Amino acid sequence: MCSRRIDKIAGVREDLKDAYSWIPGIKDKPTIGGFQEIDYEKVIELRPDLVISASSKVDNLKDKLDPVGIPYIIIFRTLDQDAYDNDLKILAKILEKEERADEFLTWRQNCLSQLKEETDKIKPADRIKVYCESADHEFFAAANSSGVNEMISIAGGKNIADDLAGNPYNVDALVIG
Repeated sequence: MCSRRIDKIAGVREDLKDAYSWIPGIKDKPTIGGFQEIDYEKVIELRPDLVISASSKVDNLKDKLDPVGIPYIIIFRTLDQDAYDNDLKILAKILEKEERADEFLTWRQNCLSQLKEETDKIKPADRIKVYCESADHEFFAAANSSGVNEMISIAGGKNIADDLAGNPYNVDALVIG
């Protein structure tokens, strides 16, 4: 069953090959660059039916893929929990797995509800302070507008940068109290 799905993948970023190394055959797929830099020449050479990407690459996708007619979609934007369900439904529709996605989303919502029920019991003063770097920047903290901030809160922690608007912040500029 997995082999049929892996056949649909034309290329993978190097870092994702490592992250998803448990998927049989993923390491054998052509490499299309890494997290910081996509090899658009390789993507164009592979002539995929669709490119699935995160929002951080939208300008490059438009500049590189629109002229050659390769379609792309932007999903799973910066860990935005509000957009997650919708993005997964889009991906499920493309893969013709809507029923499976609905099952997963129901399971996920139940887990999040149980977690929230428990973490809501933690007093604000008792929440553990958490520092989490932004994936795009070294030594930067994810501030209150990030999905990371939301995940820390859901888990019962207190992001050290959650009082700061915007995202991200250089760690040197933070004063932790």
